[in-house]
Amino acid sequence: MLPVTETATNQLPFSGYRVVELGTRISSGYCGRLLCDYGADVSLIETVDGNELRHCIPPKHESGQAKSGLFGYLHAGKTSVLVDRVDPDTVQALLSDADIFLYGAPNIPHQTERELFKLLSQSHESLIAVHLSPYGLSGPYSELTGCELTANALSGITQRIGAPDREPLTLPLAQAAYQAGYAAACGAACALIARMDSVQGQVVEVSETEAIATVHAGYSVTRYQASGIEEKRAGNRMALLPYPQTVLPCADGFVALNTPEGRQWGRLLELMGSPAWGKDERYRSRIKN
Repeated sequence: MLPVTETATNQLPFSGYRVVELGTRISSGYCGRLLCDYGADVSLIETVDGNELRHCIPPKHESGQAKSGLFGYLHAGKTSVLVDRVDPDTVQALLSDADIFLYGAPNIPHQTERELFKLLSQSHESLIAVHLSPYGLSGPYSELTGCELTANALSGITQRIGAPDREPLTLPLAQAAYQAGYAAACGAACALIARMDSVQGQVVEVSETEAIATVHAGYSVTRYQASGIEEKRAGNRMALLPYPQTVLPCADGFVALNTPEGRQWGRLLELMGSPAWGKDERYRSRIKN
């Protein structure tokens, strides 16, 4: 395999590296997509029934086709390897010359699949095994069933989403999974760099809950530690940020507005026809108002 060296600076960072991906998680799929985009040769193991993400609802403009937009996005550029069933011998044969084994664990953890991952991660000493799951491979919640909803709730991010007098809401669009996939790709890169000196592989363990907590809830925790301000649910108006950062009804549905910077606020006023009230001194500080 070709490592990143001074003589290979014209290549993508993961050129020459081979990745074998197993699992149907969005997080593992996104991690594999990132590695593939940056040059890695990624093989996706599928049974004859196909990866379950192939059966997700397709985009509206492709509703007449038997294609999944989600599967197409996550697995673009990868090579699909069909197997009759997933067993240690079959997967180990594929891992014989692989640099990275990327594994997306099921939502319901069980001993058999954990033993399989442990066995496969030891296929050869230089193999880097990346494990993605809702709560991680170890820790107090690792044996519990999890999903995107529970990852968001446990991370603390749902505490500040929704109306003040209603139940907390979760983030849309599998953001915990995508953040975890990004973290896993970074972890795999670090493991490859470490392997250049030792030739020794390692296990990279990524929890979707910890990933979303670090990126989003960590923002609230840091603010509280620095200023003592506890961020709470503020409904359709995002707390402690310049207005408008909200969703409002319009003639054909809803419109999302996000203008935290002065130049963006100015462009919004231009779009609205530069109303006279936009120059009012009272609205110079939109955080105060």
